[in-house]
Amino acid sequence: PEPAVLAAAANVAKYSFGDLFRPTLLRSTITGMVLNVVALSALYGFIIWLPTFLMKQGLSLHSSLGHAALISGGALVGVVAGGWWSDRWSRKYSVAVASIAAAILGYLYAHAGSLETTTVLGGILIATLYFSSTMGFCAYVPELFPTELRLRGAGISSMAGRGASIVAPQVVALLVASNGVAGVTLTLVGLLVVQAIVIGLLGVETT
Repeated sequence: PEPAVLAAAANVAKYSFGDLFRPTLLRSTITGMVLNVVALSALYGFIIWLPTFLMKQGLSLHSSLGHAALISGGALVGVVAGGWWSDRWSRKYSVAVASIAAAILGYLYAHAGSLETTTVLGGILIATLYFSSTMGFCAYVPELFPTELRLRGAGISSMAGRGASIVAPQVVALLVASNGVAGVTLTLVGLLVVQAIVIGLLGVETT
């Protein structure tokens, strides 16, 4: 390589694992962990309970599974939309706006007055959650970290999310027992609002 190239390479900042928890990169680490925790809590806590939620609307187990499958079809729409949109606008603000949209949909879902409305809102809610998750997991979180720490930063973020996904179903069970479906969806709404705030305040802009 040319001497100028070697000199430039020598001046590239080198990071250590500890930098993930120091002021230089701490905001990125917090953002990545929050995004993973909220997203996986929603996906593994809320979605796997959909048949139970629908049974509380008066459906039989067989019918609730059919409606849950229909609602879950929104996941495909969300993933495709996230992949298509990822290079068209700010990834930071796309995730933040999608979080607010999902929070609003979650509130409406909790107060839906009919099974038909519940099914439609549930499908749109799932699509929005998967849109946000696709943008976050596949595009935004890896870009929060410099090359030297990209795998470890994304790994720490994912570890936090996977830990939350283990606990989430048990938490949802407790919420259903104490506050019903509304308690679960309103908790989801709160988590999504927190995620939007954290990304808006701490998240860095990426290209």
